[in-house]
Amino acid sequence: MNMAYTVQVGDKNPKGVEALIVSAFEEIHQIYNNWNPQSEISRFNALPAFQPHTLSKELAAMLLAVDRLVHLTDGRFDPTVEPLARLWKASLCMGELPNLTESPRIGWHHIHFDGETVWKDQEGVAIDLGGIAKGWAVDQILERVENAGYDHLYVEWGGEIRVKGRHPSGRAWRVAILGGPSLELKNQAIATSGSYRQNWTIDGVSYTHIIDPRSKEPLQAPCIQSVSILAPTCMEADALATALMLFSSAKQAKSWADSYGFQVWLN
Repeated sequence: MNMAYTVQVGDKNPKGVEALIVSAFEEIHQIYNNWNPQSEISRFNALPAFQPHTLSKELAAMLLAVDRLVHLTDGRFDPTVEPLARLWKASLCMGELPNLTESPRIGWHHIHFDGETVWKDQEGVAIDLGGIAKGWAVDQILERVENAGYDHLYVEWGGEIRVKGRHPSGRAWRVAILGGPSLELKNQAIATSGSYRQNWTIDGVSYTHIIDPRSKEPLQAPCIQSVSILAPTCMEADALATALMLFSSAKQAKSWADSYGFQVWLN
């Protein structure tokens, strides 16, 4: 939540945009932010198994979108994985492998919701939306400003980007991919995920910070180093960029993306 953001409005004389941005971030903080112990998602996570939580319409919409992405990626994207990721990272930072005999319970199949309520069927299961929070926030900001009557927008937070319309000069919005091409975006979003910033080597094996929810282990080098993907929304791009990191090769990742019509750049 401390990352800098950029919002550019290509329309003349924009008014009230700052208030719309603040309202979007306030919603993120009050509903989806795991670091806020009073947020709706934190209150759900604190509940025991089988106790239902009545969903706000905002979180219901988010969970419906998350469920679609979990199934689309065959479980490569799974927002219950964060407790396991923290366990691995804490151990790797100390130069050792974690004791997994009592590892956190993870798995989206433990989460159940019917559109009005949500519950979990195992103690300790928790939802962490950090993997898509930036993308969701970018979408919320752009859509709120768009609904206020502005047609030319560029929204970026933590490297996740979504645009609408055109740059004030009349050209398309341009985005450069690190180590890749410069793109002209047209009512699209782009997100990047990478394994190159956090690595630990133990007993000759190089581990990254990205956890595969299916194997319950970190991605190991050699592996895909970065993925950038275009999608209709930034939340989709955010989730899919991480999921594509978990394919065994760039060729397989690109083949999967091509089959769904997504443009990707892999290193």
